[in-house]
Amino acid sequence: MIQRIVVTGSEAKADLKAVPVARSLAHQLSVPVSLLSVASGAAEAATRRDHLGKALRRMGERSIEIETMIDPSIAAKIVAEVEARDGTLLCMATHARRSLAEVVVGSVAEDVIRHIGSAVLVLGPKAAERTLGAIQIVLVALDGSRRAEAILPDAAGLAKTLRAELRLLRAAPPSLRMEPNVQSSGVDEERYLKDVAETVETRHGVEPSIHVFPSGEPARRIAEYAKQFEEPLIAMTTHGRTGIRKTVLGSVADDLLRTAPCPILLRGPTGTG
Repeated sequence: MIQRIVVTGSEAKADLKAVPVARSLAHQLSVPVSLLSVASGAAEAATRRDHLGKALRRMGERSIEIETMIDPSIAAKIVAEVEARDGTLLCMATHARRSLAEVVVGSVAEDVIRHIGSAVLVLGPKAAERTLGAIQIVLVALDGSRRAEAILPDAAGLAKTLRAELRLLRAAPPSLRMEPNVQSSGVDEERYLKDVAETVETRHGVEPSIHVFPSGEPARRIAEYAKQFEEPLIAMTTHGRTGIRKTVLGSVADDLLRTAPCPILLRGPTGTG
């Protein structure tokens, strides 16, 4: 269960775009939200705290606590802070409309997503352009693999708490099924989703609906599908077993982060077992 939301922040305006979304979700969940900024030195930390305080006040955000910490290993510190307290949801914004592989490879965002053991709420550029209202539906992208199903407890728990609909999507065409446990291309897609839905209902007390996409680009279909709903949230895992640059960025997750009209609840390779 989510007990607090932490937004990572620097002095970049793009980082702060995650604040209204985090605040809105925190209000829906009745949990506190704070802004965490990790600097490499004391002088930088002091300057950043001052700038962030002014930026939040300009946004009308006077109740959000700012936590500044000093550590040269910024990503590792963020991960440690989040994992130190159970029930912490990290919220991050990506910075550009270019491929994420060009933006965050080797960056703090990449390192956090790769190493954190919990799901992260990520906002791409299109999601950051809108204000998040009360989430009405959680769309879970599945490809038939056990790794993809690792996001289900997070998605089901959030949908149950928010009293939102939970819908399972079969997202990946046969050509993208490279996971060891992915079912073959001859599988009945609808039967697979019904089986997963039954398991989710039994384990988590939420009855999901299902939707099967025709063949095509999964990221484009999911993004377009999400636009049908007023306040959607997409939930999915990445498949970065051999390095985020090769198998996470440039994948369905990468494309969705750039094109999705809503936030994505993303579980990285460390958190998928």
